[in-house]
Amino acid sequence: MLNTHQLSISQAAKVAKVARSTLYNNYINNGRISVSETTDGEKYIDASEIARVFNKISPQEPKPKTDGRDKLIAELEASNERLKFSLMVANDEVSKQARREDFLQKTVISLSHRLTHEDSIDTGSNTTNDTGDVAKDTPRSGVLSRFIRWLV
Repeated sequence: MLNTHQLSISQAAKVAKVARSTLYNNYINNGRISVSETTDGEKYIDASEIARVFNKISPQEPKPKTDGRDKLIAELEASNERLKFSLMVANDEVSKQARREDFLQKTVISLSHRLTHEDSIDTGSNTTNDTGDVAKDTPRSGVLSRFIRWLV
């Protein structure tokens, strides 16, 4: 399933106001626009790619009217739509980065916990040898050393 910032090839062609064949022949096949695939194998173009290449963002930009004031209003509305779309793309990117940062923080915490746990196991405690003297353990790791510590 496509996200809000992912456009199907047909949607991208409509936003860019070009035919699908033109999009393929002049932009995708020449490497000017990159196409990605979802895990389901569905091809998509990131909306920021269309914005970058075509500098057109809204598929429904109003046509300027003949009156000077109406023309200005139409241009401002079109600019407003472009800014809304750019903001949506930027928010999607921020959301993606926040999810990535959250994942990385959880990974660091997990690894830190594992290291702390391993250190407490590896440093162990003192044990007595056959003569009853206290011998210091050297830090050990691995399944065999854990099994030996379990036996003692």
